[in-house]
Amino acid sequence: MKLAIVYVSGPYTKGGKATASEMRENYEIATNHSLALWQIGFGVMNPMGNTHWDLIYKEAGIPHGVSYSQLILFDLRVISRLADCVFMIPNWESSKGAKIEHNLAELEQKPIFYSMAEAQAFIKEWERSTS
Repeated sequence: MKLAIVYVSGPYTKGGKATASEMRENYEIATNHSLALWQIGFGVMNPMGNTHWDLIYKEAGIPHGVSYSQLILFDLRVISRLADCVFMIPNWESSKGAKIEHNLAELEQKPIFYSMAEAQAFIKEWERSTS
């Protein structure tokens, strides 16, 4: 059976303008969704987990020198080359980056989920078709 890889998309940094508190809340929301996706059978790519150091540096008031462009370009490559589907966490529409990620997933005709129920239905079918 092939593991379905889902990319988790949603608000995190507000284009670098989010407070540390807002980033922490967004990180926790994404992490909770990621765990739920792992639990129903996906392999999960959560970009907020991949760049959690951004929050740690922000809380410490230390600039890290990594640009938003670098991060979004990496994320788009992951969606294009690795992800089988994309999960949009609540309030994704408020994020410039999530909108870009959503547009790429649509352009590449990748399944996009807006709820756990949709993701669960997909993974059941995926498991049937790849076993």
